[in-house]
Amino acid sequence: MTSDNYFESIISRFRVEGEFYDYSVLSLGHINESYVITTRKGIFKRNYFLQKINNLVFPNTTELSENIYRLTCRMKEFYKDMHCMYPLELILTKKNEYEHIDRKSQHWRLFNFIPNGYSKNTVDSEYMAYEGGKAFGIFQRMLNEIPIDEMHTTISHFHDMNLRLNHFEKAVENSGERKANALDEIAFVSERKELRFLIEDLMKEGLPWRITHNDTKINNLIFDNDLNKVKSVVDLDTVMKGTVIFDFGDMMRTFCSTAEEDEADLSKVTINLRYLQSLAEGYIWELEKDLNRCELDNLYISGKYMCFIMGVRFLTDYLEDDHYFKISYPEHNLVRAKNQLKLVRELEIHEAEIKKIISDLVENY
Repeated sequence: MTSDNYFESIISRFRVEGEFYDYSVLSLGHINESYVITTRKGIFKRNYFLQKINNLVFPNTTELSENIYRLTCRMKEFYKDMHCMYPLELILTKKNEYEHIDRKSQHWRLFNFIPNGYSKNTVDSEYMAYEGGKAFGIFQRMLNEIPIDEMHTTISHFHDMNLRLNHFEKAVENSGERKANALDEIAFVSERKELRFLIEDLMKEGLPWRITHNDTKINNLIFDNDLNKVKSVVDLDTVMKGTVIFDFGDMMRTFCSTAEEDEADLSKVTINLRYLQSLAEGYIWELEKDLNRCELDNLYISGKYMCFIMGVRFLTDYLEDDHYFKISYPEHNLVRAKNQLKLVRELEIHEAEIKKIISDLVENY
């Protein structure tokens, strides 16, 4: 267990106000370890957001940190006249470095803490869906100003369906006892391999590469406690080359599901079309003039793509004995896979309705 003295040693390396006072663990995210650090200077206390970077997932932390610093500087400038927004700031070390590497070769970084805010794992109102879509739309407008070659690729082939399916097929081939527990899910994935080259096919029709967030889950937004508007977009680790199909799809996956991705009772897992309409309204309102026809015409399929790829990734990790995603119990990744593949089926059932909702919005703007 990490001690107060250890965190005191870590925080002393950064340019913070005051001295270490206390810490608490944040149980969020699948990859990095996160903590709230409190410092004290006289009677005044201040919070910071400390993370230990998972350098198995992000092997080049130097390039990752360069991306983060570049983005936080851009956010500060872009949001300066948006009074409700509170951009992240990467706190440098006393050596003016982006991260601190401790004696165990663990990589630590520090951010300002977003005050008076909250995050959610599911959307609870049309208003929240609209505000979330709008916030990610505004963020994308900022990203559209960044040349693609200006950002490092932090995870190669992150949303590459062909690579994920190849990995899945090898996991099925090599899996031991766990495969017997996932036969229905393996069959479901195998029946939908037409998604393997969807992005490549859309590229031929005009889908462009952009710099995108690539992890636009609802819990990567911080909402203001008083105004219930978005204060900040967070978790910038995967901001790199991508497509709006990835980003809008991940929003559909997490904004419009009626249950969290850990929900084991699949009867609770479906799609809320009212939330989808509100999400699309907020996002398209901000970006309709920036997106091309191919992007707008194919937003409807993005949710299926992202639910499917996440289902494949969770299922692959389960078959490989849980090397990638953090789990709370042995079947956790299988439960997540079942959940995401149920969403794929729900999106298939409602595909015509979803397509009409989005096309009507596009035509009306």
